[in-house]
Formats: sequence, structure tokens, C-alpha cells
Amino acid sequence: MTLRPTLPADVLGVPTTYRTRPDYCGPAVIRALLRYWTGQELDEAAIAHELQTTHEAGTPPEALVTLLAHRGFQVELRQQCSLEDLRIALGHGRTVVIDFQAWPETDHPADQPSSGDDGHYVILIGIDECYLYLMDPSLEHGYGYVAIEDFEPRWYDVNAIKRYDRAAIFVEGQTPHPVAITGNEPLTVIP
Repeated sequence: MTLRPTLPADVLGVPTTYRTRPDYCGPAVIRALLRYWTGQELDEAAIAHELQTTHEAGTPPEALVTLLAHRGFQVELRQQCSLEDLRIALGHGRTVVIDFQAWPETDHPADQPSSGDDGHYVILIGIDECYLYLMDPSLEHGYGYVAIEDFEPRWYDVNAIKRYDRAAIFVEGQTPHPVAITGNEPLTVIP
């Protein structure tokens, strides 16, 4: 019998934020970051407009970086990140946006072509030896998790201009406004 993972005690209290449209994972992640770092609640459609999110292309990582930098955050987009880079950032209280391949629950990752057109933004809230714990804007309730062994081959994205390999956006603000996480929140496996 396999035990379901539980949230580590040191997770970041990033609020869950459900996206209002399938192509709005970028705006929803920004909305969650603004809630976490500033306590502000902003309209997702307004954020999408500011990011120039489209149904066809979604939101490029550079747009997230630009918006956050203009709002006064220390922000850096890096590629070729390691799991250790993610652990270090979390240990310093930074939020980390990850761009990786996520599939609908009805599809199995092994059945997916490697086109890279299923890019999806999530916020890393915790990591242990086996799992990454994520605020995933495609989950209506609670947080998500993905096994490290399943995550690493999917840690890339491709848009019309560029390929992003093992990319992460490291974000730091002034004073976080975390939500209380008890460890009893629903956890959903991210397919």
C-alpha cells in the first residue's frame, strides 16, 4: 500500500488561487503571488490584460517577470535550475514559479508527444525527498503534489520563440502575508 504524501511542516503559506480560464495559469499565479507578498486581491482578467495573455500563446515567462519587477519585487528568471536551487530558494523564504508540462487527468504522461505545448505555471510551496508540493491554479481546492521522478522529465516548456529548460522564476517581496496551512488541506496528484 502506497501512502499519500502530506504537506511538510515548513511549506510557504501561498494562498490557493483557482484560474478562471484554462489559459489563465499565468495570471492566476501572479494573483496568488500578489496576495502572498502584498495582501492585495486583484482581478485576474485585469492581470491577464496587463500580461497580454492570449488563448493561443498563454503567457510567456518574461511577461510574468516584467510585471513583478514593475511592482517592486526582486525577480529572476533562470534556466537549467536544479532541485537544490529550488530547495535553497524556499529555505530563504522566496517564492518560486515553475513552468512545466501538465496534462489533463484523462491523459497519461507517457502518451504525450514532446511538443511542449502543455506548459503550465505553478508555485512551489514545499519539497521533500520524494515530492514537490505546489499551488496549482488548475486545482479548485487545496494544493497539489508531483513525484520528483515524474516532474523532472516534464520540467520544460516551448513557445513560438523559445524553449525553456528547467526554468523557474524566483520572486521575493518585502513582507509575506501567508495563509495558515494546517497540513490537513486536500492534496491532489498533478497528472
